[in-house]
Amino acid sequence: MIDYPDVQSSLPEHLIPIQRVGVKGVYYPIQVKRSGRSVNLVAKIDLSVDIPANRKGADISRNLEAVNDILGKGEIDGIETVAKLLSEKLLEKIPYSNMSTVTIESDYFIPKRSESGKESMVKYRIYGKANASRGKSTIERIGVEVKGMNACPCAMEGTRAIMMDKFKMESEFLSSIPSITHNQRNMVKLVIQTSPENPVEVDDLIMIVENIFGSPLLPLLKRSDEANIVYNAHMNPKFVEDIAREVVFQTVIKYSMFPDYTEIEVSSESEESIHPHNAFASIATTFGSVRKSLSKKF
Repeated sequence: MIDYPDVQSSLPEHLIPIQRVGVKGVYYPIQVKRSGRSVNLVAKIDLSVDIPANRKGADISRNLEAVNDILGKGEIDGIETVAKLLSEKLLEKIPYSNMSTVTIESDYFIPKRSESGKESMVKYRIYGKANASRGKSTIERIGVEVKGMNACPCAMEGTRAIMMDKFKMESEFLSSIPSITHNQRNMVKLVIQTSPENPVEVDDLIMIVENIFGSPLLPLLKRSDEANIVYNAHMNPKFVEDIAREVVFQTVIKYSMFPDYTEIEVSSESEESIHPHNAFASIATTFGSVRKSLSKKF
């Protein structure tokens, strides 16, 4: 019988601790049963732990053992729950680690109808995240990625100024309607801390973001739908900064009973139509910090 050496437990050349080591891109089919319905997902899972300075490597195979242990049990009630269970299972299987991180993401589809009544399957991205620390409570997060249409307010006011200069007799009318501007396809990522005491549904997060856009991006649109989407975007133009702030604000309002320590992360990125680059804004804060900021008078 061959005695295979345990290389991972040997001393490294440089005695430096590593905060995160693990695997990325583990794909696994999962079935979520929640709110009276079941949803099949193909989850992409990243798992990692810390290792001490006196250890050459981590036992990577235990990451996959943890996945099989947790996901081999059948239905679960949410990807944030899976992330929590996996992060805790990692610390159970790897005694030399004190911290673990798990991120799960998957495509998620919801049927949506346009104003003309045409139905489309709209694709979103959903996230479950967890950070476990030995001797402490596990931090869970749930999130979504949503795309929508936006109109640039800067170009709108610029073209308004040009038109009011060229058509001085119509300046009053021109000041009362949206002006010409360029469109942007904006992608918002919203991630919020959650817990069994403070549950969050991905459908609700998607609704928060889409209400700010005014319309989701739909695969199937008739002429009237296209016109309404463009009209609505031009009636409510926003910078990426406006979108990020509005998502944070509406999320804090929606979950007004959540404690001040609740963490929230929002990013807003617009695919620019008149630039070769994109514009973005991001916010990482807590509900308490947002409430404190909103209470100030400037």
